[in-house]
Amino acid sequence: MKYELTVDAEYLDPRRWDAAAGIREFLQNGRDAAIEQNAPLEVTHVVRDDGVGVLRIENEGAVLTKDVLLLGRSTKRDRQDELAGFHGEGLKVGALALLRAGHEVKIRNGGEVWTPSIQASEKFDGRPVLVFDVTSGRAERNRVRVEISGVSQDDWKALREHFLFLYKREIELVKTEHGSLILSPKFKGRVYVKGILVQTIPALEYGYDLSDAELDRDRRMLDSYDLNNRTHRIWAAALQLKPALFAQYYTLLESRSRDAEGLTNWNAYLIPTDLQEQAGARFKTENGENAIPVENLATSKDLEHLGARGIVCSPGLSALLRASIGTPEDFQAKLATETTKIYSWSDLSTAEKANLERAISLLNNVGEKVSLDVVSVVDFRSSGLKGLYSAGSIKISKSELSNRGETLGTLVHEFAHKYGVDGDKSHVAAIERLWSAIVENLENSFPL
Repeated sequence: MKYELTVDAEYLDPRRWDAAAGIREFLQNGRDAAIEQNAPLEVTHVVRDDGVGVLRIENEGAVLTKDVLLLGRSTKRDRQDELAGFHGEGLKVGALALLRAGHEVKIRNGGEVWTPSIQASEKFDGRPVLVFDVTSGRAERNRVRVEISGVSQDDWKALREHFLFLYKREIELVKTEHGSLILSPKFKGRVYVKGILVQTIPALEYGYDLSDAELDRDRRMLDSYDLNNRTHRIWAAALQLKPALFAQYYTLLESRSRDAEGLTNWNAYLIPTDLQEQAGARFKTENGENAIPVENLATSKDLEHLGARGIVCSPGLSALLRASIGTPEDFQAKLATETTKIYSWSDLSTAEKANLERAISLLNNVGEKVSLDVVSVVDFRSSGLKGLYSAGSIKISKSELSNRGETLGTLVHEFAHKYGVDGDKSHVAAIERLWSAIVENLENSFPL
């Protein structure tokens, strides 16, 4: 019986859907049958007497029903496990790709033989479409075997490495809930999804077998963000299982490797806490106790003015080090308020002493209690900082004391912090109240 499918012979781009893609679809279906139906998968390559190579993909204990010829028919759509198929089109598009590439395909299914071909449609004005001829009369056998003719030994040897589940030699890997980190150098740059190769990225230092991924129409990775996020989760989980890998991961971060691009400020918490601390200790050992990770030269320059070493790092390494070392902003705020020198009364000039005493007196004259007991004259690490209020004490920059007005303005501003922080309405109101009281007191003392 002939089954004419509504699949045009030109369906899918042949540049992407070549013979290798067709074989991939049949192998994917075979592996899924092994998982879903407990039908062991056996893949063999034989050479016929006529010298033609034949690839055989066989599942013992599985039988296909005719509804698999419907485009979109799938038993796997609701499965969230190891099954690789989903769209319900693997058998159809796999056969189409192989036929267009010049291969013969036979599917021995139970007691039937299904033979796909491309023929002129009897229903659609002679358009070439995919057709399956199904013949019966063979001995019934509970198995499905796909035979693909025209596959050379060399082609199959190269192609089989696209499928981790067919690899015979031991592979060094770390298996996690998010997928596997493949450590064997041979697999460098290869990205698999559920054991099937979808991309080769030379910039990657390791191989990856993702437990799941959003693939595009041609079974390739959809975008780099998705890949980066998934490889980061694999690394984070692998480090939980094998902390000894951390030295290798740190090197990836230092070298700005593609493997570590998925580490961001938002997901750095996935790295084990003890390894975050280890990263901070290593960074300090290599760069000094005053070293701070930054992402650009501008921030490095700003920190140098404050007496710290801004070490330009990759965004990933900076994100990892934030937990144990802190952010550049944290250090800028901390260092900016640090004092480099505290002055004694004898260190001040006559004019500086007079300006400070006058400012204190003006505040006391309006009912505020201020004395030299709570005022310190200092040099701040940041030249732009004029004063600082903390826990009832005031620090004022020595550079302000040379000017009588600046001395009073700074003292008023800092004393007003007793009532609120910078920008707070209470702070602004306190400044206005103090100035108003000082001016009124001066007017009363020296009436016009």
